[in-house]
Amino acid sequence: MKKILLSLLLASTLVNAESIGIDSVGANLGLAGMPTDQVDKSGSLTLDRDPDELYFHGELYTLIGGVFSDTSYKPTLNVIANINSDFNNYMLLAGVNKYFEYETYDLYLGLLAGAGYQNWSYNPLHSTQTTDKSSSSPVGAIQAGAEYDLTNSLHLGVNTKLYAHQYTAVLEPTTSTSSEINHNFSYSLSVGLRYSFGETAQESSTKQETPAITEETAAVSQEQEVTPEVVAVIDPDKDKDGVLNENDICANTPLDKTVDKDGCQKLDSFTIAFAPLYITLQEKYHKTLQTYANFLKEHPSYSAKVIGYTDAIGSEKINQQLSEARADIVATYLMINGVSSKQISYEGKGEANPIGDNSTEEGRAKNRRVAISFSRK
Repeated sequence: MKKILLSLLLASTLVNAESIGIDSVGANLGLAGMPTDQVDKSGSLTLDRDPDELYFHGELYTLIGGVFSDTSYKPTLNVIANINSDFNNYMLLAGVNKYFEYETYDLYLGLLAGAGYQNWSYNPLHSTQTTDKSSSSPVGAIQAGAEYDLTNSLHLGVNTKLYAHQYTAVLEPTTSTSSEINHNFSYSLSVGLRYSFGETAQESSTKQETPAITEETAAVSQEQEVTPEVVAVIDPDKDKDGVLNENDICANTPLDKTVDKDGCQKLDSFTIAFAPLYITLQEKYHKTLQTYANFLKEHPSYSAKVIGYTDAIGSEKINQQLSEARADIVATYLMINGVSSKQISYEGKGEANPIGDNSTEEGRAKNRRVAISFSRK
């Protein structure tokens, strides 16, 4: 059983992860506990020694991407082994995790269900005549965890799970005595690493928490005409943005914002990267897009142009459709966050305008993108 489960997960990591929708793979190591409940059915039995309740816990898991439109929900498949000197316990569980962002950490909660198998590695009652020492059981579990991003692709995390199951060993030393050894629940605490597929240097360079708006101010001085009776003080640039009041059509621009020649705030263009064949908007871009959406809602004279692109792998027709879908999902995200459709235009340009070499994986990763630019009426 152990070899079969481990082989299945190993095989899933050896194929092209992106082509079958795998978002990431991970491994956890730690400890698990499984309290023992002995129930005498007839007579009274005393075990040679109490079973060990503490286990070594090992886990391999994979997260599946592209299933839900809300990328904070990710399906998960977990292969778990709990081993000590008395038992070997294996579980295959599937479920869904919900992710939350908290400062620099990603938190998640999950529900899992599946099947488990347990066998005893020793006889707890040496004088027994009949012993059913192996059992299987449906398993349900809840889990919680937290992760910290070491890099764009590598995440360090801690995980805890609580399991519900019904493993039973039947002990019958004589016809007048019998007992059951039950394991109804267990728990685990572990630490581990998760590796995300499809992360690129391009994504790292475009990951921003807020739009790249720099401070630019200019001091303008003007000689003041002073008479014995009157002192006239005139501020030619009231909001200190470097544009004289007479030419400034956007008064009171904040000091930390870059402005154009009319004294109105400038927004830098922004690029969003995509994995091969994917149209799912990765969660790490949500904060930046929300910042832009808030700005566009507050400034209806501004508009956004969204253009989708692909790499050169595949037919031109499919790539054109894929680029249009990528542009559509970004524009839709802005609109569902309150931006008027009149402020947004979007289109797909397929393989056109590559910014990387399509003969290399690094170049193709740069070309799989959506570019957003901003303008003001």
